[in-house]
Order: sequence, then C-alpha cells, then structure tokens
Amino acid sequence: MKAEDVKNRLTRDDILNILSSQGYEVSTRDYKFRLRDEKTPSAMINQDGTIHDYGADFHGDIFDVLKEYKSISFKEALEVVKSYIGIANDTIVTPRATIEPKKEYVSTLSDTRHKQIVKTIEWYDSQSLLQTFTNPDYAKEALAIVPMWVYKQSTQEAIKEFKYLTTYDFKNKTLVIKIHDYQGKLISYKRRRYLTAKWITAKDTHPNNQCLISIKSDVNHIYIVEGHHDFLTAVLLGIDVLMIPTVNYKKFTEYELSVLKNRDVILIADYDKNNSQGIECMIKLALQIDEVASAAKVFSLPKFLESDNISFTGTKLDLSDVVNTSFGGSGALANFRSSLAYRADKDIFYINKELF
Repeated sequence: MKAEDVKNRLTRDDILNILSSQGYEVSTRDYKFRLRDEKTPSAMINQDGTIHDYGADFHGDIFDVLKEYKSISFKEALEVVKSYIGIANDTIVTPRATIEPKKEYVSTLSDTRHKQIVKTIEWYDSQSLLQTFTNPDYAKEALAIVPMWVYKQSTQEAIKEFKYLTTYDFKNKTLVIKIHDYQGKLISYKRRRYLTAKWITAKDTHPNNQCLISIKSDVNHIYIVEGHHDFLTAVLLGIDVLMIPTVNYKKFTEYELSVLKNRDVILIADYDKNNSQGIECMIKLALQIDEVASAAKVFSLPKFLESDNISFTGTKLDLSDVVNTSFGGSGALANFRSSLAYRADKDIFYINKELF
C-alpha cells in the first residue's frame, strides 16, 4: 500500500477523529472546528476529506494540517494517520518512481572543447593556495558573495560544497563557478567580472539550458532563486536550492520537476521596482509546478525585511542583499535560516496587485 492509498482510504469521520486526537474540537454535526486561535470556528472538513480554513485561506489535507499546524514531518504525520486507522508499518510503501526521471539536458560539447574546459578548471584548481582569505584579491571576490560572518558560521558541509562548486581565476582575479550537466559532466564555467555582479560564460557553451541544483534533504523547503550569486549564497546558508539560470527561464524539465515533487517550494524572485519581469517569471513557474509540489509560493523579499522591522527604500533587492543586511553576531546564520523558513510559512508573498 502506498502513502497516497492511505490518504484515499480516509473517510470524513476518520479525519474528524484524527483531528480530535490532536486536540482539536470538531463538530460532529457540521465538521467545523478552530484550526487557529479564534472565537468562531472557520475551518471545516469537506466531503472529499480536504480541510479548508475560510479565515486564513488555508486548504489542504490532514497531512498538510499536521505538518503546518503541528510542526511535524510528512513521515511523522503518516505514522499518526496509519496508527489511527490500524495499518501495519510493513504494509506502507513509500511512493517512488519506478523509472528514474530522464535527466534531459546533456551537454553537446565536442570532445575537444570539453577537454579544454576541464584543463582550464584544473589549471584554476591547481592554485589552491590562492583560494584563501589570506589572498586579499580572493577575499574581495568571496566577500562580494556574502559577508564574512556567513563563512564563519556556515557548516563544514556548506563550505565544502561551496569550494567544490567554485574555483579561482588567479590571472583575472575573479571567482569561477563550475557547471556540470545532470549527468555530472563538466560542461561550462562562469567567471565573475572582477568586483561586479556580472558572470561571463565560457565560450561556445550553453549552460543556461538547465538549472543548478543543491538538495541536501527530502523534507525541508526548496528555495528557487534567480542567478548564480543567490545560488552560491543559498549554498553557504545551507538551504535546499534550485537556481533558474536566467530571468527568461521558460519551463522546468521533467527531471527538475521530479526534484520539486511533494515539496514545499518557495520561489524567491529578484525584486526590481522598475521591472517586474523576474516576479512574473517566478509566478509562471509557480503555476507550472503547482500540480507536483505540496505548495508553490512566490516569496516577497521587501516584505521579509519589513517583517523584521527593516526599512527598504531602494529599487532592487535579491537574496544576497537581504543576507547582507544582517550585522552577523553569534547564531546569526541559524537565526536567519529559521526566520526564512518561518516567514515562508507565514505568507510573506506577492499578490497580483503588487506587480508593477
């Protein structure tokens, strides 16, 4: 029996009783109850077993309620449900694809060009002694990504991944990000123009046909960001991230969608007061993944700052800018990650009328 079959097996009364076992007072007459702290019950179990809170505009199933309002994982919620309806552990089969989703984008580089790229990256990597903060030129480049306090508080795993993904062009004094295709083949690199936000792509390569992905868990939020700067920032933050390579990224591939399946997906668009293109792109992508993700929402960075009582008066803002607003201090990185997840759960999102 698959986990989806457990959900389909639940009756309206089963859900009523499960909610009651979790401390909710559900009316057996009209199936209404208080999902939040309120005077009049505004949540209700529908005939099809879904749950809707008219006061908070929440809609989901029993697993969504347990995850969002009881702060437990899907696996823990599954244990609660199946123990209530008397299904043995060994009868549950975790859903998984019978065939690995096709990793559609494969590099078309010639063998000669591929060897040149590999040789160039090996040349950069050979100068590892220059890739430290004792080298002032490297330090400037690294600190242009995120402030020092982030490096100091990042986990060893995050630092290791950052160093795996990047290298250093010691002649041009610029940071370099390595790009592999979904088969793991090195297909390109992007060199950052010295002390600017621009990235130059290796000649004759086309890495923007795919996203960059860094996933470390199967239960946390996945954040979708715009651009390489934010991608590296997210890696150092230690959060699950998928990066769309351009603001005009049209459609996720089958493989990219498989990564997002059954996850809470938060799309973090770059904010530009004078250009809504990035936000509109993220909204289109959110609609595309809505059918496969548990939730897909476009996160508002200006609202994030406002919720932390930080005034934003500029015209442009991205994830790395928001990270740079912190002064650091002990525990700052953990607090920022917690705040990011908390705000993502508290509807800090764009609505249509906010688009410029």
